[in-house]
This record gives sequence, structure tokens and C-alpha cells, in this order.
Amino acid sequence: MREARDWYLKAYGYNQDNAELNYMIGRCYLFSDNKYESIKYIQKAYELKPDVCFDIHLMLAMAYHQILEFDKAIEEYNYFLNTVPPKQRPEYQSEIDLYIQQCRNGKLLAADPKRVVINNLGKRC
Repeated sequence: MREARDWYLKAYGYNQDNAELNYMIGRCYLFSDNKYESIKYIQKAYELKPDVCFDIHLMLAMAYHQILEFDKAIEEYNYFLNTVPPKQRPEYQSEIDLYIQQCRNGKLLAADPKRVVINNLGKRC
């Protein structure tokens, strides 16, 4: 993903207003190291062309989920589900339900953080 991102960013230097390019850069950031950067590019892709890709709201939701903005993530997950064609909905329903539940759990855990120490118990048998 990083190598692809580097090439996309090089192309971005020539055309910053290409929705598809912004979308691909956002995906590369989402599935690599900088989740915050992914939002910038995915959001720009959506602003330039709302129908740039059928899963634009799913990608945006996943980015918000990764940076712990759970309410925004839930909103985007629901928006994605509501825009998926009815025939494709079963394909995504259980996955999105799981992600939304993870966001709800994340909100609960973030509301009451605990300090923990994790020790390496050694090699597995």
C-alpha cells in the first residue's frame, strides 16, 4: 500500500481535484499507517464526486472508527447500509453490524479508561 500511495501522491501533485485519485490515496492511508490522513483524502473525494465509489461511506466510516471518532463512524456505517442496493445489503449487514457494535463498545471503554500493564508470558507451546 505504501508504494502505491507514493505513486498516487506523485500523481496528486499534478491533479489534486481528481476524485478517484483522492479516493485511492485515502484508501492507501486507511490500510497503512496514517488513518487521520485517510479522512482528508476520502472526504475530498466525496466532495468532488459523491458517487466516486459505491463504498465511499464505508471507507469514511472505517477511517473514523480507526481514529476513535465512534459517533461519526456509526453515522457513516448507517449511511452506507442505507445506500447499498437491497440485493447487496445481506452481503454487508453482519459486517456493518459488527463494526457498529465495536464502535459502541469503544465509546463505553473510552468513557472509563483503565491503566493496564501487559506482560509477555513467554513462548507459546
